Amino acid sequence: MELRAQHINIYKNTTLQSQHHNYEEQVLDFHILALDNALFEMVDFLPRECYMPVSQVNIKQMSKASLEGTYGGFGGHFLLMTDEIKQRHESIGQNIATGFVASRNSLFRELNRGVDWVFSNHAVKLQEILERYR
Repeated sequence: MELRAQHINIYKNTTLQSQHHNYEEQVLDFHILALDNALFEMVDFLPRECYMPVSQVNIKQMSKASLEGTYGGFGGHFLLMTDEIKQRHESIGQNIATGFVASRNSLFRELNRGVDWVFSNHAVKLQEILERYR
């Protein structure tokens, strides 16, 4: 889900809020990704563990903000997500997402690194690759 400032009021009073009262269900069922951490402060009906900042090229700045914000995870381009950054987030229980994976080699590298989520504009292609190796 892409969250933009103009959409915030739409989400605040939806059935999403009323259907999920259980804290653990919310953390498991919802992950809100944003390129701007300020958007998370406007969405106050989900626990902070549901929020996942995603960096573009500003990975150190967004990583620091994610660690300080006690969010549920952190995401960024697979080439910029170093093992050091990944381990720092994992050490406090945050999940890791990497994006822009487009090939078999990059997919398996990220899976072998133990990332929690892989984002791609080539999801069908990557799913077919995974099915071949099951």
